[in-house]
Amino acid sequence: MALKLNSVNKLDNNSRREELQILSSLFSSLTATAIPVELYNTLRSRFHPITNDARKSKKAETYKNIKELSQSSPILESVFLADYYAEQKRFDLAAQILFDHYKEVDDENKALCKEFCLRMLYYGKASKIEAFEKQYQGVFKKLQKTNPEVFCEIFEKAKVSFKFFENLHIKKMYCDACASK
Repeated sequence: MALKLNSVNKLDNNSRREELQILSSLFSSLTATAIPVELYNTLRSRFHPITNDARKSKKAETYKNIKELSQSSPILESVFLADYYAEQKRFDLAAQILFDHYKEVDDENKALCKEFCLRMLYYGKASKIEAFEKQYQGVFKKLQKTNPEVFCEIFEKAKVSFKFFENLHIKKMYCDACASK
């Protein structure tokens, strides 16, 4: 199915639409009987960009359309989906997808935690939606308290500029936690 899905891009629009409907039907029947839910959600997240690009419509996609997919995706796949929408300059969708999963961020997995937090800052700021700023501040407060080492590393290793984020609260948390190092 995956190989067939990849080859669909070479077909004309009508053939592609027919083939996608057939594959969608096959995927639905397979997932209803044989694939565990977690794997199913991972597959849906990974193939969403391919199927979404194939059925592009003139209407812009909304969060309402992808809410169920976003909320049921594993955290790693949510980063993948957020990046997909960020590439399209849909930072509002990218930020919302990440915020669906911010409670799942495990500060013990340093690499994922750092990447997730940096994306959350960037996509939240780029979306220009004020509600996201309050949400990501909560994530950073928690991270500063639970794992200050990772909190400091996010900014030191990434060379993130506080001028870019213009967030005095996070700057103060950074200075308080990391100045002594």
